[in-house]
This record gives sequence, structure tokens and C-alpha cells, in this order.
Amino acid sequence: MDILIIEDEPATAKDLEETIHNLNMDLKVLDIVDSISEGTEWFRKNGQPDLILSDIQLADGLSFELLKKADVSCPVIFCTAYDEYAIRAFEANGIDYLLKPINEDKLSKSLKRYQLLNDHFARNNPHLQQLLQKVRGQLQTYRSNFLISFQDKMIPIGVVDIAFFYTENGITKLYTSSGKSYTLPYTLEQLEQLLDPKMFFRANRQYIISYSAISSVESYVSRKMCVNMLVDVPTPLLVSKKRSPVFLGWLKER
Repeated sequence: MDILIIEDEPATAKDLEETIHNLNMDLKVLDIVDSISEGTEWFRKNGQPDLILSDIQLADGLSFELLKKADVSCPVIFCTAYDEYAIRAFEANGIDYLLKPINEDKLSKSLKRYQLLNDHFARNNPHLQQLLQKVRGQLQTYRSNFLISFQDKMIPIGVVDIAFFYTENGITKLYTSSGKSYTLPYTLEQLEQLLDPKMFFRANRQYIISYSAISSVESYVSRKMCVNMLVDVPTPLLVSKKRSPVFLGWLKER
């Protein structure tokens, strides 16, 4: 079994590799990649392994982005220190979700689970794929709140209280319906994966907006649309000509 490890902490990656070696199973670690950029290049050159062991939070984003970008179809065992991504992990070909620190017993059980699945089901079995898609759809969930670090406090903010997210010069901020703003350690691309698309819309390169915070929408020059919010925005909130039909469709679906 050929395995790829996706992990940005060298010590953790080495521990995983040594643990795999010590299991005395028919396993081979092909490589270790530590970022989305490196992983993208690896998949381009090498194709897909039999199995992936992947951390989630990498230095340049979430591993979900890499798996989607590389159109990964092989099974993935996620190894992470965070429990908040469990549902999304199973939507991304995940067959197990291990919380760090990973010990030999945990990893052995996960690898045996993969072998059992691999023995019983053909990878392209259409009935199995339909069942997996149905289960993933039923399990799908999104963030209900964000825990914000502000000064010497940790502040929980529910998504129902968020008016919009805004990014500028590489800094992303969350704006509440009361007009307060807080810095977030996420890109808008990462937030798109965490937020319910029925509640939030990616208006442009700088904004993700909440439906509940929209005051009105009006036509703008060059067939763009201008969105007026219930709270003040840092810059004019415009939806491009290309995105406008999608935006209007999203509004009507409510």
C-alpha cells in the first residue's frame, strides 16, 4: 500500500512515518508534503497514492483545498489536533479522523479499516459511490460560531450575528450586525468552506456577506450591482456583471 503524508510539522511527519514502518504491514510511505503548493505539484507529477494521511491546518491553508484542487479520489485518514472539521473530513474521502497525538494503536486500527474496505468494495462500485454521496449529504454541516481572540479575551460569535467578512492586504475581518469588527486567521476561500452557502454569499474578492444583513440591492454602472448593508462597510460593496445573475438567484432562493 503506497501512502502519502500531508503534514507541515516535521517532527509529527517523522513520527507518523516511523509508526507506519513499525506496524510491519505491507506499507510504503511515498513522500511527505507540507503545504498546498507542494502537494499540488506532487499530485501533478505523481498521480494518486493508495491512501493519504493528512493534517488539516497547513501553513498556506486547509488540506481540503489541496484535495479538491488535485481532484483526489483515494481514501484519506485525517490526523489533526482539531475536532471541528470532522464532518467536512468525511466529505473529502475521509475514512477516519484521528486526533493528535497519534499512537500506534490508533493508526493500526485505521489502516486495517482501510484494508477491510478495500477488500470488500471495488473503488469504482457505482452503488457504493451513490451510498457514500447520500450519507455525506446527510452529514453535511457548517460552522455555527467562531471563537475570536480579542485582547486578553476569547469571544464566541454566532454566525447569525455576523453581517459580513472583509479582506484587505491579506487581513480578514469579521463584522458583526452591531458594527464591531474582529480579525480572523482565515482567508475568504477557507471561510467559504466553513459557512452555509444558504446564509452567506461570496460577493467579490473582498466580501462574503450574510443574507440577513442586506438592506437593499440596486443597479450600478457596467451592469454591476451595488449591495447596501444594514451596517457600514469599509468600501463600496459591488457584485460584478458576471456574478450578478448568480447573486440574484441566491437572493431569490431564500
